[in-house]
Amino acid sequence: MTVVVDTSLLAAAVNQRDPDHASSQALMDRVLAGEQGRPVTSEHVLDEGLTLLRRRPGRPEVSDAFATFFFGDEKEPPPIRLVLTTWADVVAAYRLHQQHYERGLSFTDCILASLADSLDAPIASLDHDFDGIVPRIAPS
Repeated sequence: MTVVVDTSLLAAAVNQRDPDHASSQALMDRVLAGEQGRPVTSEHVLDEGLTLLRRRPGRPEVSDAFATFFFGDEKEPPPIRLVLTTWADVVAAYRLHQQHYERGLSFTDCILASLADSLDAPIASLDHDFDGIVPRIAPS
């Protein structure tokens, strides 16, 4: 069993000023404990998250906390496995982007939806735009 983790959840979990911080942190605790399966994501999430957090809130400690999900730290290995995107993944994501253009999904969201579909896994996300495309686990 696997769960695909989205940028929105990770960013809210590390940013204490985010209005969804507490519920996102609680869900991430469950994800990292393996309750939803093995957490994976795409390198696009690393890119999107570090770019987003550089702009808002613009605090290096928040970006560093986000990066720990992918690089671990001196004591622990990374808790989330990166699944590197193949050309076939890019093509599948582009098809989703075309099919759901009006929904406003980012290309990263399409990459994640395609990844979740190929792994038969849900996405852990705050983003309602995934609803009806792939199963989503949301903070409560």
